[in-house]
Amino acid sequence: MMSNFTNSGLVAYCKTALTKNTAYMWGGLFRTITPDYINQLKEIYPK
Repeated sequence: MMSNFTNSGLVAYCKTALTKNTAYMWGGLFRTITPDYINQLKEIYPK
């Protein structure tokens, strides 16, 4: 989380976030993306 809510705090947060090994998936809700979870989301979001 940003240590302070300033423009420089946001930049620092973004630079840190860029070093993380993360993925985004529509409907992912901050869960670990596994094959089972992908299949669940396919049923919810078929397109």
